[in-house]
Amino acid sequence: MMEFTTNYTALVVSAAAAFALGMVWWHPKTFGKVWMKAMSTSGRSPEKLQKESNMKVSFGLSALGWVLAAYILGHVLQLVGASGWQAGVQTAFWMWLGFTGSLGLNAVAFEGQPKEIFWINQSYYLVGLMVIGAILASWS
Repeated sequence: MMEFTTNYTALVVSAAAAFALGMVWWHPKTFGKVWMKAMSTSGRSPEKLQKESNMKVSFGLSALGWVLAAYILGHVLQLVGASGWQAGVQTAFWMWLGFTGSLGLNAVAFEGQPKEIFWINQSYYLVGLMVIGAILASWS
């Protein structure tokens, strides 16, 4: 079995960068208003979303998700021998396409998720993973 090493500084920095990307991504001047409008068409108003969510828990789970994604992507980068930011971005793209993006189609197919929400969410995951891949592969 292959031994993995983890650069915890790079892991934390890359996960924090992907998490911080969300502040820009979900801002009303970028995709926030479009996303909220699409959510409203599926019966989830801004008021209902605020009522149903606990922001501390939501942000905590999001941060945890990015840390876990960075940890796993770091292992994948080592497995494929990715070195340099370009290799990190390319590897992240293929991981997104093969797992996150492709399986995200289930929400459209079976849950009736509007296509706008799919594209906004999935492009956020794609860019976030590419940021993580670039940082981790550069610091390896």
